[in-house]
Amino acid sequence: MKEAVPPFPALLTAIWLTVGSWLATGIVLGGFIDLLGPIAALGLGIVAGLGLTGTLAARRVPPPQAERLGMRGFGPRVLLALLLLVPLVLLVSEIDNVVKAILPAAAADTAPDAKDLDQGFFALESAIVLVGIAPVVEEFFFRGVVQQGLIATTGVRAGIFTTALLYALGHGNLIGTAAGWLSATLGSLVTGLALGYTRLASRSLLAAILLSTAFSGAGLGALQLKDRLRIPGFNASGSHTPATWLAGAALSVALGLALLTAERRRALDGAPQDPVTAHD
Repeated sequence: MKEAVPPFPALLTAIWLTVGSWLATGIVLGGFIDLLGPIAALGLGIVAGLGLTGTLAARRVPPPQAERLGMRGFGPRVLLALLLLVPLVLLVSEIDNVVKAILPAAAADTAPDAKDLDQGFFALESAIVLVGIAPVVEEFFFRGVVQQGLIATTGVRAGIFTTALLYALGHGNLIGTAAGWLSATLGSLVTGLALGYTRLASRSLLAAILLSTAFSGAGLGALQLKDRLRIPGFNASGSHTPATWLAGAALSVALGLALLTAERRRALDGAPQDPVTAHD
């Protein structure tokens, strides 16, 4: 009888893979930032660090690899859920506002200079890297390779949370200030949990990639539309986003999560099951 292949990556391996990939990303970013500029250098670093590491690690994932990595499509109910989850960017933005209120003296450099992200070539460069490249590479690494291994070895809840935490710590460590680190880490943790649950419920890596792309696109799009649709504390000046906007965003996100939960239940009741996510 053929011996079963253990899940990959286990927790310690996942940590080392993530640390190594983010270190490689930082090294490439630092080495090319003067030559290419911050956005293009970041894109190159993500591809070299997370992309290469994820590709090599994916070869160690036991069969059936395609199913474990989430290489499958999804139905229209999932697409509706993804659309409803996009306003999460507004809630995550409010986390940044709260951090700035708590740590005002350290909040000056919490993020890249947002006023430049909607300017000419820099806007196009930002869209290519932050919307076109980063979501694909990051989701393949975290929700494709890392999450399936951690779910198989630590369970569904711990696997999703740990993957989101590794994802968030990497994003936070790209920021140089205390307020920036805290804001980026907390915001990325919330985003990572949503992406992880999307991957779980839909059983599709593509769904997580599209949602991550939508998050990034919504943020950049809000800067482009700031003269037509001004939202205080988000794409316009203001210490906080008005409660009406936050309540609407929270309701939309809650509906999206409810749809994903219903989709998860259908998957658990049906057959064949996903080899990774079929158990809680």
